[in-house]
Amino acid sequence: MHILIAESEDFSEEAKAVLSEFASLDFAQGEREEVLSKIKDCDAVFIRLKNKIDDAFFSTAAQLKFICTPTTGLNHIDLKKADEHNVQVLSLKGETEFLNNITATSEHTWALLLALLRHLPEASKSVLDGQWNRNLFRGHDLKGKTIGIVGYGRLGKIIAEYAKTFRMTVLVSDPHVAKEDCPFKLLPLHEVLRQSDVVSLHVNLDEQTQGFFAEPEFTAMKKDSVLINTSRGELIDERAFLQALESKKLLGAAIDVVAGETGENTDWLKKHPLWDYAKKHHNLIITPHIGGASFESMAATEVFIAQKLRQAIMSDKNKVALGE
Repeated sequence: MHILIAESEDFSEEAKAVLSEFASLDFAQGEREEVLSKIKDCDAVFIRLKNKIDDAFFSTAAQLKFICTPTTGLNHIDLKKADEHNVQVLSLKGETEFLNNITATSEHTWALLLALLRHLPEASKSVLDGQWNRNLFRGHDLKGKTIGIVGYGRLGKIIAEYAKTFRMTVLVSDPHVAKEDCPFKLLPLHEVLRQSDVVSLHVNLDEQTQGFFAEPEFTAMKKDSVLINTSRGELIDERAFLQALESKKLLGAAIDVVAGETGENTDWLKKHPLWDYAKKHHNLIITPHIGGASFESMAATEVFIAQKLRQAIMSDKNKVALGE
């Protein structure tokens, strides 16, 4: 078996060892042309988020049987095309027991909230510019504030624990969660938005949730509240989002994702209206989808997916041996 590790920088040595037990490995740095040139004879590919796995990719990868992605979101992969080409996608989606111990994204979510409310980026920059003026950067406490958690899955539950530690009131909106399964006040979305000083999105992206956070939701939000999004950019109607910032309905926002993001080049970013706004205003923080990008979490997820691939291959071999 031949496996391409398409974004090989800092790829887990332990995961490489697992894969080397049953396959030969090739490596790429993630640039699309290099990946496409090396994928032609591969049976499996490990990818993160830098490459879009689209029709051109599948047309080139004629022998491909497995796409391995140590991510929960799958909007970087054309799943319909994968199905048409009989390519199995192995990911972290639904792996709740394992993911309960992966905290990088939730920790980054909280870091963004603190950075936004305490003006950490601009305060640090001012010191590097030779200034020492604390009065320019007076921030806001979290104690006594209300946080609205939209989506009470694995990450939403961790954020709720953090909020309790910071002495916040926690409200939850999730139509898929029963009241008896939530220790916090469970309310309809717009009621949560109306009451919350902080709104944090933890919603999976699918056809039903794409663009669900739009003008009515921003209108419902409390004046001078803040929005945090470390899920997917496509959850938000970004025109309505920008309007809420420009009209000063929001005190600010911090996001790790934007709609249409890609690691292939930065041309798209420099044309993005949220990037342009953030260049001119300090109340919007944007980070480049680094929520899950800690050394510990990435290594653990790469090993897990490597083991999942090994199990899938052994299962396929057993089916052949049994004549299925």
